[in-house]
Amino acid sequence: MSIGTEFRDILALIVILGSLYVLQSSYHVLTEFSHRNLLNHFAPKMQEKFILALDGVPVRKFDDPHFNDLTNKVQGTVNRITYFIVHLIGFVSEVFGTASVFFVAARIRWYFPVIALVMVAIRFVVDQAVGRQIIDSWHEIMPIERKRSYFHGRSCARDFARDIRMLQLSDMLATLREKYSREIRDRIYQINMMSNKGYYVSLALDSTFNAFALISSLIMIHKGQITLGELTMIWQIVQQLGSRLNGLSSSFFGMYSYIADLAVQKELLDLCVSDERLPTIGALDSESMVRDLPRKSDYVFELNDIHFSYREGHEALRGITLSIPRGQVVALCGENGAGKSTLVKIMLGLYPPTSGEIRFEGYKYSELERDYLLKRIGVAFQESVRYNYTIRENIGFGNIAELNNIDAIRKAAEKGGAAEFIRDLAGDNYEARLSRYLYPDGLELSGGQWQRLGVSRAHIGDRDVLIMDEPAAQLDPVAEYEQFKAVREMLHGRTAILVSHRIGFARLADRVIVLKDGRVVEDGTHEQLMRARGEYAALFTSQAKWYKDLTDASNAPGEEAM
Repeated sequence: MSIGTEFRDILALIVILGSLYVLQSSYHVLTEFSHRNLLNHFAPKMQEKFILALDGVPVRKFDDPHFNDLTNKVQGTVNRITYFIVHLIGFVSEVFGTASVFFVAARIRWYFPVIALVMVAIRFVVDQAVGRQIIDSWHEIMPIERKRSYFHGRSCARDFARDIRMLQLSDMLATLREKYSREIRDRIYQINMMSNKGYYVSLALDSTFNAFALISSLIMIHKGQITLGELTMIWQIVQQLGSRLNGLSSSFFGMYSYIADLAVQKELLDLCVSDERLPTIGALDSESMVRDLPRKSDYVFELNDIHFSYREGHEALRGITLSIPRGQVVALCGENGAGKSTLVKIMLGLYPPTSGEIRFEGYKYSELERDYLLKRIGVAFQESVRYNYTIRENIGFGNIAELNNIDAIRKAAEKGGAAEFIRDLAGDNYEARLSRYLYPDGLELSGGQWQRLGVSRAHIGDRDVLIMDEPAAQLDPVAEYEQFKAVREMLHGRTAILVSHRIGFARLADRVIVLKDGRVVEDGTHEQLMRARGEYAALFTSQAKWYKDLTDASNAPGEEAM
């Protein structure tokens, strides 16, 4: 071989290795740039996308532990998805880098890259098997971590501090936290052991390849095929090839593990866009769905053979069929657990029925956009949400369009019975902040006062339909009756559904519907049902007798001590 030929060969190797160095440098710059920009721009947008997707999920989904595990997983995967892009860029870079070193190694001995390819195949198989086991283990950890976080959160929560101290629950909660923490540590130890297995396989392959290359080089020196200087170059190329293979394996393993994050996100999004969403959210961009629709029926609600189950084999509603005409005030009565709140959630579209059909003003719920339904209905729940914001915002959240309309908010407070305590406690300042959890000067409200804010929230906007689901459960019976009475006087021809297990208020209604075991057992006016001497009369009489006995006992003269 001439000197010129050898120089060209060496020059070719130098160009290849130089190109590899430039590619590596470009890779580091590109990955750092991509990672920063993805975290700053892509991750927040993905987070918002998932929150918007969750906004249309039926409320009952949040009772499903598997669904809650998915939402928790997604919170972590949104940021990690940027690492998938980084590993993808790295994998492409490593492929080019490895190919370059393969070419150089083949110029020395043809079997070097062949052996390296066998090593890559073995590594990929091992990485995939180990990666699958690690992903499964992390999935097993998520439910345990959710339980650990729950008990840890309760131990630090302001609302639980009183009970924890009075009931002496600290030791029990510490035991539960330690139990779940220990389970998580054991799972993580198993994950580390699985990772070590992959590392040991890689180490064995690297050692085998290096030993083979070294022995082959020594044999070639012994036969006079290469010089000592060429041995040094061969050894450097072998080391470079091993480094490339490690990088290729690492990038592949990273991509594979983050692909599992994509699967979690897809599973959650599939649940979010399933047919269980009701009313339909699929036509948000359709102008025909957001404008006011002509009424097709004189009935506000029409329910036909509605069944609903929280879990298989346990029906909460059983064949509910009823119609509520416009302008009627309906009292929905029954003992605790009769199905009253579940029926209200069905009527609001928060829960899709298991079977049966429900219509609003003649339209099937599948034909309506949720925003259209809710802008027509004002609702106050038994457990109204306590927002740690101002009084104005707590009421204004009932109708965002009126959030800064102080006159509308004051009017709603008067209707909801909150205006009096706002004057007494806050000096009629609707900008007063609530709860000392966030604000040192925040006002602390009683449970009944919070409920009055919730009722006021339902009144803002003067909606056509008002649904009050035991909104005065934390008030005394007299205060509850007065609140329902005030509601009745303010309706002025609007439709209302009033719900309570204390049925003295039912006399205010045009119609009384009695539920028992998820069925409508009676339907009529107060007078009709009292004459029928059925379920309603028995409930009304027993509650009236209880209050009478309680009043008589409180008014009885005290006995002198013996």
